[in-house]
Amino acid sequence: MRGRDCARRLAGSPLFAARVGSGIPHVEAVLRGKLPPASFLLIPVKFTGGVLAIGAGLALGREGPTVQMGASLAHFVGRIFRRSWPDCRVLIAAGAGAGLGAAFNAPIAGAVFVLEELVQRFERRIAIAALAASATAIGVARVVLGDAPDFHINALGYGDAETRPIYFAFGAFVGLLAVAYNRGCWQRVRWRAG
Repeated sequence: MRGRDCARRLAGSPLFAARVGSGIPHVEAVLRGKLPPASFLLIPVKFTGGVLAIGAGLALGREGPTVQMGASLAHFVGRIFRRSWPDCRVLIAAGAGAGLGAAFNAPIAGAVFVLEELVQRFERRIAIAALAASATAIGVARVVLGDAPDFHINALGYGDAETRPIYFAFGAFVGLLAVAYNRGCWQRVRWRAG
């Protein structure tokens, strides 16, 4: 009986609800004002879960947890300095962008992700904060981890002039296949709706 009660309380807690999934939808909902920000306790939970999952060999995207951890840390900093909600919103967006930028070693991608995916409109204040936070996160990551690439891939050779027409023909074939697939999907949607 006690185990069930403990599980119900844990499942109903805001920490449990916020840690489920990649974290990106939760950050989007927070920035839109639909959900409250996650607790600072989410950071060690996400970090430990990620380390255990990746260490066990499970497939896990690194971007979701780092986006949510960055957003949670930024919100925590905003609360420490008693910032208003508009300021915390900018900090959350910038922290999320810094998390994505650090995960992929791409500061501009972190800022673009914030504007395109999380905020879904251009806000100058958020854009500048996200770019600055992403660049800073990359700088810190490079100092701590070094500047070497994560994966070493040998250079690919280019096809000879004789084989290029085959590549163009294959590209055209795959493009036509994609068009047919999309039309089939739309026809199925219309069939179900009508």
